[in-house]
Amino acid sequence: MNFLSKIKTLLAKARERRFGVGTYGLSLAYLSLLFVYLELLLHFFTFGSVGVRIVYAIFFSLAFAGVLSLISALLPQKGRKVVVVIVVLLLCILYETQLIYRGVFGSFMPIAQIALGKNAVENFTNQILYCIRRNILPFLLLLLPVVLTLLFAIKSKLLNFQLKLRGKLVAAAISVGTIAIALAALLLTNSGPGSAYRILTDSGTATDNCVKNVGLLATTLQEAHYQLFGDDGPILNGVVSGEIVQRDEEEFNVDPSIDFTQLPKGDADL
Repeated sequence: MNFLSKIKTLLAKARERRFGVGTYGLSLAYLSLLFVYLELLLHFFTFGSVGVRIVYAIFFSLAFAGVLSLISALLPQKGRKVVVVIVVLLLCILYETQLIYRGVFGSFMPIAQIALGKNAVENFTNQILYCIRRNILPFLLLLLPVVLTLLFAIKSKLLNFQLKLRGKLVAAAISVGTIAIALAALLLTNSGPGSAYRILTDSGTATDNCVKNVGLLATTLQEAHYQLFGDDGPILNGVVSGEIVQRDEEEFNVDPSIDFTQLPKGDADL
């Protein structure tokens, strides 16, 4: 009798491990593939190809998946499902919006212009509908993660796990590790103004160029940072030597001897 009880206990512990760290690993893998899928799809259908620098977008996708997995692991089961579904839904809306915006206006929408989205919808409704019809395949493919995540949240046990302290520490280590890898990849290739690091950190970089080099996720987070905390102002990371220099208005004069404040103003002074 004792022997059977021990076997039942061992099986129960095995099930607990299987639906603990093991299921968390499957959840992390799913979210990682999902975010990488979104980046690859957007690059392919907007730029026509996927270049070598897509590796930065992949690293940031893995980092974002690691952070989301950690947050979800700290939540109760119902809260975890709700948060993951909402985050995936919002991300898919972001990618869909940028896909259509670029199709209509020829460039990605900076975060600073997001308030103009309502005007764009009202004034360019026909163009937006035409762009959706013309890009119906990528439009539907970008919606696929929402459908899959809803199915997994409702039908699957993919998000049904409960981590103990050791499992949560593992999740935290994975999250920190993926962020460190993404940042290290940027810093190690910081070789000049054209490097991915300079493109991402220079507040003057066009959104299209930033998305092409480091991905939409990293670009959106960086632009959101500028909106919340301000940009670097006159401090620009644009020096080949790697040192930060300060530039003022006089640097952009064609002739340093010209004092623009003394030039005639208005037709009356001409």
